[in-house]
Amino acid sequence: MLMTLLLKPLAALQNVSLGVLVGGLLALGAFVPKPLFSALPRPQAGALMTLMFRRFDKLVLMLCCLIPLLEALLQGATLFESGWGIHLLKASLAFGLMGLGCYATLNINPQLEALQATADTSAAFEALHAKSERLYKAVVAVAALLLALNAA
Repeated sequence: MLMTLLLKPLAALQNVSLGVLVGGLLALGAFVPKPLFSALPRPQAGALMTLMFRRFDKLVLMLCCLIPLLEALLQGATLFESGWGIHLLKASLAFGLMGLGCYATLNINPQLEALQATADTSAAFEALHAKSERLYKAVVAVAALLLALNAA
């Protein structure tokens, strides 16, 4: 009984979390860098982007752990209402999102910060930066897919 009362607020919280994750990553990854790097010298712009991502990474980490938790609660409440296929897909996506977010924020970004702090713009930095971009694009794609599945 209590779980059915909480179903809509939990689903709303999950959708808001997914929206914040997608919107924040799009804003920081697609809209901020170009004007920032054109207005400031590369070292200053890089330092500002590092600061913004360091702060946003805390939110990404929290959301990438909260979303699977909410999905597990929602799955438990609605397990017998529809087929196993959609449940398995959404749970897999949610936990995949957690893995991607944790790997990006806890492994890749600290390495990038260390290289950026030494003003290293070598091929190693560029390769790691490209890997980070691909990871965050995957996070956006998985979160957007979860949002679309929740809307269906």
